[in-house]
Amino acid sequence: MLRELRQKYPALNHSEFIVFVQNAYEAVRIGRKVEWTFLNASFYVFTILTTIGYGHMTPDTDLGQLMTVLYALVGIQLTMLALKTMGEIIANCIRLLILGIEKLSFRVKQVHRIRLKTFLGTCALMILFLVLRSLVEIYIEKWTFVRGIYAWFSIISTIGFGDYIPFQYIDQ
Repeated sequence: MLRELRQKYPALNHSEFIVFVQNAYEAVRIGRKVEWTFLNASFYVFTILTTIGYGHMTPDTDLGQLMTVLYALVGIQLTMLALKTMGEIIANCIRLLILGIEKLSFRVKQVHRIRLKTFLGTCALMILFLVLRSLVEIYIEKWTFVRGIYAWFSIISTIGFGDYIPFQYIDQ
């Protein structure tokens, strides 16, 4: 790409070309800056705590960067503990639901393969969430259904590619 730019602007000498590229880079970098509103700051905190980290919002100052590191060191641990606890509660509720349905409806004394059924129930709940959230994104973000599934899967799994970021247009 740099070679193509050099060919397009042959009148620039090497040092002028370097300055041109640096200025262009800085313009693109500044153009990507996100205004630090309360909502955007909350979203930034969420991406830190969940370890998603899209990368489209970053602190500029040394103090901001230091506070991010300190906040993440404590916050990520607490978030993972909370997520683990919530996961256990959800799995327990699904397990109790399965036990109740099978014992009351099917009149069985012993429920077999409860761990497998709980796992499948949890997977079904996650798929339901992805489908419902994707339907919401069709309206809110104007995404396609598949794009919503893809984006929210990357969020839930904390992959966070950053190619689709929810809540981008709320402040605008």
